Amino acid sequence: MLYSTDKLAILIDGQALTSLGFGLGMKIDYRRLKSRFARVSKLTTVKYYAIVDADKVENPYVKLLDWLDYNGYQIHRKMARVFDDVDGARVKGSITADLSVDIIMMAKQVDHILLIGGHTDYCYAIQQAKRFGARVTLLSSLKAEGFRPADDLRRIVDDFIELEDLRNEIAIPEALRTAAE
Repeated sequence: MLYSTDKLAILIDGQALTSLGFGLGMKIDYRRLKSRFARVSKLTTVKYYAIVDADKVENPYVKLLDWLDYNGYQIHRKMARVFDDVDGARVKGSITADLSVDIIMMAKQVDHILLIGGHTDYCYAIQQAKRFGARVTLLSSLKAEGFRPADDLRRIVDDFIELEDLRNEIAIPEALRTAAE
């Protein structure tokens, strides 16, 4: 439950949100996402964590990150590392540790953290944030195809918001998506 007096930080696992949106057939309107939570709290921070492939500088994802940065999102870019395995090259990278550290650090500055993601590795950081007195809400989905938040994570957070329930508030309407694409 978000309160209007809460100082709120939103921390977004970019890869998870992309997977969630895809699994729900929903394209996120990031301007509407930010304003939706700014209306119901004292929004202090919106931070988006992304893995970026240095070889693919001209791609839509980098353009999204630039747009987010220009429109009030803090962007945490981490360069992907390429490892060769027996099947050929594959890209690797993770923002889990970075986001976990920020969960703990933000807990000292805000009343409430809204985590958009679903990885079980965030559990320990959430426990520590709660020790500092911050409430933590998970925004994820149990209805998305191909993505499911970890059960341990859902058990440890104070509240859970189903992304599908926010479709009318934060998704780009289908008619606008079709016209733009």
